[in-house]
Amino acid sequence: MFVRNTNGQFYLSPIRSIDIHLKNGYATPITQHGTLLVNNVSSSCYASVYHHSMGHIAMAPLRWLHRAKKLFGLVNQNESQPNGIHWYPKVLNNFVHMFIPYSDTFISTTGKF
Repeated sequence: MFVRNTNGQFYLSPIRSIDIHLKNGYATPITQHGTLLVNNVSSSCYASVYHHSMGHIAMAPLRWLHRAKKLFGLVNQNESQPNGIHWYPKVLNNFVHMFIPYSDTFISTTGKF
C-alpha cells in the first residue's frame, strides 16, 4: 500500500491490519486517474478488478465521454447514479463473466443494486 507522508510524498508501507465493515449499498467512484486518496492512503477506484491498469484501460471510454461532455458544457455537477454503479462498468463486468472463465480475476456485479 502507498501512504502519503507529511511532505506530500508517497512511500510503500506494509499493511498492519485489515478491519472489515459491512455496510448497505455499493459505490464505485471513477476518477480521471483511477485512484483515490483517503486518510493519506492511496487506493485504486477499480475494486472489481485485481489489476489497476486493466481496470483503468477498461474505463477509458467512460473517461473520454466525460471529457467530451465537459468540453461541450454538458456535465451536470450534481449528477449521480441512483443505483450506486454506472451502467458501463456493470455491463463490462458482467460481459467478462460470461466469456472469460477466470472467476478469480473479477468480482461479479450481479444481484440487486
